[in-house]
Amino acid sequence: MMTVRPLRLIASLTLVLAPAATHAAGPPATQATDIARFFTGRTEGLGRLKVVMRGAVTVRVQSSGRTERDGTLVLTQVIHEGDKPARTRGWRIRETSPGRYAATLSDARGPVTLERAGGRLRIAYTGVDGNAYQQWLTFAADGRSARNTMEVRKFGMKVATLDETIRKLD
Repeated sequence: MMTVRPLRLIASLTLVLAPAATHAAGPPATQATDIARFFTGRTEGLGRLKVVMRGAVTVRVQSSGRTERDGTLVLTQVIHEGDKPARTRGWRIRETSPGRYAATLSDARGPVTLERAGGRLRIAYTGVDGNAYQQWLTFAADGRSARNTMEVRKFGMKVATLDETIRKLD
């Protein structure tokens, strides 16, 4: 049986129960400090994961982030997915050029890429399970929340989707 590990994100960095989509028209964040500012401190994500041929489950992500002297964002996430035991994963995200970032993720096989596309942030990587993950983060204009939508593909076919709202706690 195929295992889908949907948040192997910054996003899941870290899912939509609240109408965060209305924030999509907000101004784009254009610098690494915007990502670091949002994820520094505590954030919490809440959403729904839908895997093909299974029911939807609630996903909750508790994150704690800090910025190192060189500007690298270090993010630790504890993920609660349905009835499964909580799991922890780590991110390291660094700006490489304006609007482009390189990252590592403990749930990824190889590098993670992040890039600005309009007012959104695209995150792409291959998970340790071999699936292709693509996420889109849309930050609210107030800087206090973001919408995370993710699509998981296996052999080119969509096998799971995630819709999450991430809120800054401090």
